[in-house]
Amino acid sequence: MIELFEIALWWLAIEVLGMAALPITSSMCQGLHDRGYAITRLVGLLLLTYVSWILAQLGAGYSYTTVAISFIIIALCSAALIRIKGTGSFKIDRRLILTTALLYTFAFFLLALIRAYSPDIYWSGGEKFMDMAFINALLRSPTLPPMDPWLSGLSINYYYFGHLMVADLVLLTGVKSSIAFNLATASFFALSLAGAFGIGYNLTRRHAAGYVTALFVTIAGNLVSLLQVVALVFPGTSPMLGFPEITSFSYWTASRVIPHTINEFPFFSFLHADLHAHMISIPFQLAAMAMLLGVLRSGRPHHILNLLALGLSIGFFYPLNSWEYPTYIALTTAIFLLKAREWGYVRATASLFAVLASSYILYYPFHSSFEASRGIAFVTDRTELVYYLLVFGMFLFFMYSFAVVAIREKYLLAVVIVLIPLSLYLDFQLLIVLLPLLFLSSVSLLREKGELRFVYLLVIAGASLSLFSEVFYVEDIFSPLPGYQRMNTVFKIYEQIWLLFAVASGYAAYMVGRDYRTRRPWAVVACSLVLAALVYPPLATYERSGKFAGAPELDGARYISREHQADYGALLFLGNMTGTPVVLSAPGEQYRWTSYVSTFTGLPTVLGWAGHELTWRTDSDEVNRRLNDINTIYRSGDYRETMRLITKYNVTYIYIGEAEHAKYDGITPVFADHPETFKPVYDFLYVKIYEVT
Repeated sequence: MIELFEIALWWLAIEVLGMAALPITSSMCQGLHDRGYAITRLVGLLLLTYVSWILAQLGAGYSYTTVAISFIIIALCSAALIRIKGTGSFKIDRRLILTTALLYTFAFFLLALIRAYSPDIYWSGGEKFMDMAFINALLRSPTLPPMDPWLSGLSINYYYFGHLMVADLVLLTGVKSSIAFNLATASFFALSLAGAFGIGYNLTRRHAAGYVTALFVTIAGNLVSLLQVVALVFPGTSPMLGFPEITSFSYWTASRVIPHTINEFPFFSFLHADLHAHMISIPFQLAAMAMLLGVLRSGRPHHILNLLALGLSIGFFYPLNSWEYPTYIALTTAIFLLKAREWGYVRATASLFAVLASSYILYYPFHSSFEASRGIAFVTDRTELVYYLLVFGMFLFFMYSFAVVAIREKYLLAVVIVLIPLSLYLDFQLLIVLLPLLFLSSVSLLREKGELRFVYLLVIAGASLSLFSEVFYVEDIFSPLPGYQRMNTVFKIYEQIWLLFAVASGYAAYMVGRDYRTRRPWAVVACSLVLAALVYPPLATYERSGKFAGAPELDGARYISREHQADYGALLFLGNMTGTPVVLSAPGEQYRWTSYVSTFTGLPTVLGWAGHELTWRTDSDEVNRRLNDINTIYRSGDYRETMRLITKYNVTYIYIGEAEHAKYDGITPVFADHPETFKPVYDFLYVKIYEVT
């Protein structure tokens, strides 16, 4: 049965947190019509995560008490604001509050229900094992940064704040982490939808614009799904459309459009439900956009506390998903430069400096310990235009429509036409659509005022990121693989582009669409593209949820009791352990049923998924050394050598389960032969656990 109590408790916790943060949010977002109500839950989550983290950095440790104190601090700060400013400063239109709250609540319960039909935290096809391991490791870590569950003795070298956020909520609510995993996914979907609605509304003061923006950001898919349907309806057309012969719809296909890259978009990410940094950051990107829109609309420079709060929000991206930090630093800089004439260049520059400096200084402990990527290199394989259009074609149509309608000097369109052959000459296909878009948006940005500048800035940012990923890639473990050099770069950047283009397109579609009666050919094309983009959500949901068969449940670990019964009992046994004893298990092979002990208990192991550790760290020697040592422990019959290595890694428990039997043909009898050292503490079917005494 679906866990209704846990669903209600989780929803209530975020609602209370959002209300507690509302005075702070309203103070930060004075330039917005809704005073930031659409993003107040996000601000609450951000503040809870930051305060609990900074308290841990200051020596308070990480526990329920730390998180509870963090919540109290947020509530007290809000109470102080109300006392200083009075309740009149925080009044928001009741109809808007009701609409936003209903949208958020409906979206949360809807995705929770969808997840209940496919809740498994499975090892294949994604990063659920990694994400679950991080959350459970955080719940066991007595301080921060948290221990690395897949490399015992070391701390996590990854942007883990999204997982910390979920762990905070688990500690506050007491909801089981394997249930919270799916509830958190539903929350981030709902927060994204509410945030997108808020931006659309704040740009126009029209609910309809909010609905369109929310639709484009969180619900719409790309255009590949329409081709899938055509291939299914007309057998034999698959090769012409670029597919192998298919017999059923695949929700996965839409995320792999450009060859050798990953092209996720929000609805896919939430449906696929990897509780990964790129997905968790989606609503926070929308919150940052809303805050920056508020800055652009404000008539006077922000108070220093609001500037620091903005810096806190922008800086949050680095430990949340570092790929987005440069993007929003650039957007912040552009917004303050646009305000320079109105505020004065000195004030605008000083305000910008306060935001940028605080965005780094407030997170200095993370910056000082995090080892970033290896470097940047030049791309050799670029995107073909047809693939880019399949991903962003609908947005390009609406952005171009708005830009062309807004351009009053028609001679500028002639300049656009000249740019097209230039793009062809340079053999850079995306320039055909991106150069004209950049030109039109830049011209409009320089001469427009108000909210329009914000929209054009988003277009410029999205187009610039598109060009960046066609010229550069960030080096990682995939870079040496032929054809896959920019796989991860495109993956991390394209979802940012989707959000930027979707918000701009939502505004453009609403503004141009108001006169649809006089633009009927345009309306036909627009409706056709929107309908094509809406093919994905229902078909993908139906497939991903297993056609809604079976009884719904949200516990993502329950499947283990059915598929790996002996291991499941052992996981429950170890899960009840206190502290952080090291459990030795077979070295992990990524996207296989391995490293499940550390994943579902949070207890550190000597080496988990080795490929992931090589992605996160530059020290491959350490990973290889541990791999060899583990193999020696399980295979060697030499008691002294076994004890030397066990002591080296401070191992407390030795696990022999399904993965160990599969990897090692014959596990050394040294454990059974020395009961005085290796005490059997668990024995069921083929699973044995020894305690090192």
